[in-house]
This record gives sequence, C-alpha cells and structure tokens, in this order.
Amino acid sequence: MIHYKPTRKLFYGKWLYKVSYVLPGASFVRHKAFDDLEDKINSIKSASHYHKKVIDNREELLTLTGFLKTLTIDSYDMRIETDIIDVYTNQETIFDILVNTLPNKIRYAQKPDDPTGQALSDKKTILVKKYPQGRFKMRVYLKPHKMEDSAEKLRYLSWIKGMPGISISEAVERWFYATNWNWDRRYVLVDDDKTLLLLRLKNSNVVGTVYNLVLED
Repeated sequence: MIHYKPTRKLFYGKWLYKVSYVLPGASFVRHKAFDDLEDKINSIKSASHYHKKVIDNREELLTLTGFLKTLTIDSYDMRIETDIIDVYTNQETIFDILVNTLPNKIRYAQKPDDPTGQALSDKKTILVKKYPQGRFKMRVYLKPHKMEDSAEKLRYLSWIKGMPGISISEAVERWFYATNWNWDRRYVLVDDDKTLLLLRLKNSNVVGTVYNLVLED
C-alpha cells in the first residue's frame, strides 16, 4: 500500500507533487538523460556489486524512465541520490500515473490537501486602496532570464495575453522579451489563485515572487 504524505511546502519552491522510489542502481540514470539507456545497461561488462544492482533492476529503471521520456521536460523534475529517485510535478494526471508505476518500489508519495496549491504559495502582502482594474488581486514578478529562447518567449507572451485572468502592460511585454539577465523587478497582474496555478503550470521557472493585494480598511 502506498504511503501518502501531504505537501506542506512547494518542493524547490515550485512543485506540488512528489513520488519517491527506491530503485537500487538508480544512480546509473543520469538526470533526464535517458538516451540509449537500455543499450548502456545491456552493455555492462563489470560484475561489480553496483552493476549487478543495475542489471537486477533493469526492467524497473526502463519502465520509469520510459514514462518520463514521454513528458515535456518542463512538466517534471527529478532528483537521484544513491538508490532513491524522486520525481516532482505540478500535474495531478502525471502524479496519478507515477503512483501507479512501480507501486511496489514507492517509498511514499506527496500531494497537497488543496489540489490548487493555494495554501502553498509563499505570497507576500501589499496594502492597496482598490484592486487594479477593479479585480486583480496579485502581483506576480517575472524572471525572463529563465527563458532564453526568443521564440519560446513570444509563445509565452502570446499565451499570457490570451488569458483573461492576467494583465500585462506593453512595457512589461517588451522588457520580458528583451531581458536576459537576472532581474525580476517587473510584474503581471493576476486575478486569483486558480489563474496563478495555471501561470505556474505553464512555466514555473519564470514565476518569481508573488504579492497578495489586500484592501486597506
């Protein structure tokens, strides 16, 4: 039976879900580098204790990495330490598949009590006399240097402008596209936590500090 724990804090500041596996020989898998993994395992010649663990767990390693290969690289993250593989994601559907993949190898799985992750956002507070445009309740600072590809930036900006719950000025749009250094002093306006979650899911790397806008009494 899988042991579930509640997520109390975002993993590495951005991930809602975690599945931790015990897979002897896991360190043979390089971080998100699964190319030719099967051939590399099959070509092992050494009879060392370490390589025996890799060979004995060949099918399990290939099963897990085979699924991870089907995912986009920004939809999950992975940490490996000795015989432990931890997989992180923000998508509940991916989490559900992960907990049904090699269930007998899972140490534990963590998920938030609130699937929106609302309670996990480390947000600061700004007092305001009224909400911007009468409805936006958050400032979300952006980190454009985390997205280096210009075409990807254009797609991301187009997606933001198509979201009714996000407001971005033309000046911030130009700044986001042109900025490639570590500078997160400009922001978009977001209406609620559901939209904030969508913004994180779209690309959590470029989401910086979040401020709640709270009306003054």
